[in-house]
Amino acid sequence: MRVPVRLVWLPAMGVLLVGAVVLGAQSAKPTVDTSFTELVGEVRGLRLTVDRTATLAARTQIALGRVQLEENRLAEFRGRLDETRQRIRTSTSPSAIAELRREEQALVVSLNEEQRRFSEFNARLESLERELARGGAGAREP
Repeated sequence: MRVPVRLVWLPAMGVLLVGAVVLGAQSAKPTVDTSFTELVGEVRGLRLTVDRTATLAARTQIALGRVQLEENRLAEFRGRLDETRQRIRTSTSPSAIAELRREEQALVVSLNEEQRRFSEFNARLESLERELARGGAGAREP
């Protein structure tokens, strides 16, 4: 019995077509896996960047709060020093003037210390500003 050629070729073509589709799907799968892996890596990188930015923002807020407190303290010491100097100018008693001079000296020492601390806080803010300009790299706790 003789089988027509068309009947032999038709299943053979079907097998080849199915094989080509299966091979094509297998070669496309690593591309999808690679893209997914790259996407997950990007998301993780973005998460780290957001975390660093949040940490840096918190550190900046803390430093700004401290600077504001130092500014208030400096203003208070300056006011007390000005008041003491005014009292020295208006005082007539030598003992009161001597006491006010001692108070003035203590206020000058305290004011100088507060100004030093204020300079330290400004240096911290400048450091945070540089970190922010670099994109928050190396964010760490204050």
